[in-house]
Amino acid sequence: FFARFRNEDADRKNYFYFRETKDQTLNSWNPYFAFNQIKQELKEDAKTRDVTESKSNDIANNDYLFYANGQVNKYALAYDVSTEFFKRATTLEYVNFLELNYNLNLIKSVNHQKVIIDLKDIKENSNKVKQQIAFNWLNYKDEVLNTLYRLTDSRELKNSIDFIGINSSDEIYNLVQNNIKEFERLHKNSIILECLEVENIDAKIIDFETMKPIPSKIINSKIRLLQNLNTIKNPQTATDKKNKKKFLSFIYEVSKYKSFNSSDLLREWKKQRTKSVHFNTDNLRELVLYYHKYNYDKKVKKWLKI
Repeated sequence: FFARFRNEDADRKNYFYFRETKDQTLNSWNPYFAFNQIKQELKEDAKTRDVTESKSNDIANNDYLFYANGQVNKYALAYDVSTEFFKRATTLEYVNFLELNYNLNLIKSVNHQKVIIDLKDIKENSNKVKQQIAFNWLNYKDEVLNTLYRLTDSRELKNSIDFIGINSSDEIYNLVQNNIKEFERLHKNSIILECLEVENIDAKIIDFETMKPIPSKIINSKIRLLQNLNTIKNPQTATDKKNKKKFLSFIYEVSKYKSFNSSDLLREWKKQRTKSVHFNTDNLRELVLYYHKYNYDKKVKKWLKI
């Protein structure tokens, strides 16, 4: 992010850092063509079903790309397409994009030296805070939730909390205030798991051995798997039934593989033509591993069938 400087300085330099993709092979993927193609396919999809009936949050559901009247939400689609573009962009393509669209001149610093920072103290302090968060969540949940109700800006979260006016200690208040995003995440995930009829919810969001909240990536992956399985096992609408077929077809095709990697999963999933970008290869892998047994081989970097 750059500040808007009010004084001119020809010698001023701004440094911009971004994470490069592993594969720097130039590709011919055109976001404008992709946008128009997907928009047309969505319009055709809307002719065959009610695109607003499903309430499922599985990775095959693309109903979020439609308005309530069944028209394609071109802004949501544009966001998805641009997100895919930036995932694919190589360094050369990204620099070219910035220079063309923002009138910039970017010069790569070949002599830049990475600053090595000792993170030991930072990690130790972070672990202590995480343990305090887990302890208070498990032992003083009423106080935590009532404090969260007072501090959160999310109307959705406020509506989901049974506020009873408990006054928490200064310690709990300060802990929630300083780590409000983490407490919001814990409560939000609790509500989602409760809706999925999961038992012993705290054990799914708190690691009782380390006494720390389970990382977001792991929780999100578990939740997405449960949402996918819910569509497969309990489809409620015509859209759910259609997506169930896509899930089962994907699982069946991957099960033919003696070994697979992320590229294989993406290739098979794209054949299902879901148009949703709300997924990652972890979601696809967990779905396959739920039904079939594979072990990961670090040497070949593939999942091998047992």
